[in-house]
Amino acid sequence: METSMRQIAGRIDLLYPPETFKELASRFRYPGVETGKLPAGKVSLRALAQRVEGQNCKRLELLHYNAYLLYDAIPLVDIILADTHGFLYNLGAEFAKEVVIKYLLEFGIGGICDELFPPIVEVCGVSVNPLNTTCHALDLAGDAVAWLIDQVGDVFSIIFDLIEMPDEMILNAVLEILGLPREFALKSARDVSERAAEIGNRLSQYDLVSLCEVWNSNHRDLLLERAPHGDYFCGPSGPQAGDWRRMSSGLLVFSPSLLPLEGPAVCEYSLTGVERWMDLGWSGKFDVGPFVDADRWSCKGIQLTLAHLEGIGTLEIYSTHLYSGGDMLEELLGFEVKPTSLEKALVREAQIAQLANFIREHHKPERVAIVVGDFNVTPSERDTWVPDVSAGDIHRWAPGDTGELHRGLRAQLAEIEAGLEFDDWYAREMFEGVYPAYYSNKDANGNSIATDPEDWGHTNRSAESGFVSFDHYCPALAAEERGFPNPEPGDYYCEESYKPWSKATGNRIDYVFVQRPVAAHGYNLEVSRIRRRPFARTGTWMYEPHLSDHVGLELTLYATPR
Repeated sequence: METSMRQIAGRIDLLYPPETFKELASRFRYPGVETGKLPAGKVSLRALAQRVEGQNCKRLELLHYNAYLLYDAIPLVDIILADTHGFLYNLGAEFAKEVVIKYLLEFGIGGICDELFPPIVEVCGVSVNPLNTTCHALDLAGDAVAWLIDQVGDVFSIIFDLIEMPDEMILNAVLEILGLPREFALKSARDVSERAAEIGNRLSQYDLVSLCEVWNSNHRDLLLERAPHGDYFCGPSGPQAGDWRRMSSGLLVFSPSLLPLEGPAVCEYSLTGVERWMDLGWSGKFDVGPFVDADRWSCKGIQLTLAHLEGIGTLEIYSTHLYSGGDMLEELLGFEVKPTSLEKALVREAQIAQLANFIREHHKPERVAIVVGDFNVTPSERDTWVPDVSAGDIHRWAPGDTGELHRGLRAQLAEIEAGLEFDDWYAREMFEGVYPAYYSNKDANGNSIATDPEDWGHTNRSAESGFVSFDHYCPALAAEERGFPNPEPGDYYCEESYKPWSKATGNRIDYVFVQRPVAAHGYNLEVSRIRRRPFARTGTWMYEPHLSDHVGLELTLYATPR
């Protein structure tokens, strides 16, 4: 029995199946042909059917999801005391000098002098140890620290070996120098442990899962205990319990259907956030960037995962999470330190360049590459416009906005080899027929024209908005009326034709980039429309009605040998 056009259309777009053969055929991907266009020559329905349900076809369900598993409320005091020595090492030598100065101002230098350079007393009571005498003669704490470093070797040896400062004393010195209160909790999400377990319970239907913001090994383990998996990969630094400083990359990639996976390469971004220098007086300036920029505490980067498809070939998945910026203690430090839009844009620009270089280094011509992640920029990013000094006006995009991101990423990847281009898979023209049009603009003749699709496809909501649902831009798609089931009981897909409420929060900041087909590929890869899935929680919950403050991006892949 031959497959009907309606059945094939339902395979390539579960939510809004193409209604004409021409539209259906243009959804398939052809080497050397622009995405959404038809190749020269005849395209048969039978050939299309073989690509989505033939005997040699491998169907894969892929999910990208920002899990929003920020740490439970952890007081800053507990973070410091968890590893006081490591914390002070991370703050650096200049800051540690200030800690020693505070100690000397309170307790003096005499005891240290006698401990380090014991006096040798003659009958007349005069010390014959000149170093002890010199040490006692140091009046200024700053001079004393410099002299002690020359004798001992480094400031940390003074603190940990010579003085043996108790952890509580180091803690008090750190808080006093930075002007921070003892009772302050870092920004965190709600219901974190509960949601981690629930997320794990909801992933068994997928073949490939790429998560971000799984920062903590305990939450990772809770999730994986409930999700089928084989090998899993955590990016540049897997979450480690008690790792106060680097909250890992937050990435987690695995296969609930137990596809054979390989994680051959990772990359940590070189530029992770902004610097903010505070004048500490004698010991110089100290970078308080980690206290004003949450990204400085993580090691965001890239995870390359290879999915081996038996009898077909290998799929490359590049998972990443770009810089966000801020979200820390800037209001406590007494001066304006919040990262600016330009600073954020420049960090993202550097990370995008590093991502492109990483793909350039690891991509193999016979494999299809897909890039997924939370890029933390929107399709138009109005608030990242920056002034062009030469023109004296604000008229261009900042380097890191998504409009530039799309062009910049494609342009940089195109340098790898001829024909290597990536499509933003949500914004392709062939999908836009169901998206809401906005006719608020006028052309030169006064005719209404649709605006840019900057509000299509929001993927997150603002944490400060007070909204805890996605209803203002993602109402439930009436699945039963369209003849297909919801993802599971109690959950739903977003209605793509819905025009968001004018006060809707969030933006489209999560993306799936799919490499265009080239002759060198060892197989065909067809890709369905992205389905935005809110992952509504079932049962009882206290704060969060969804499993994250992002929606998931779900799509179906069909791989067939050539």
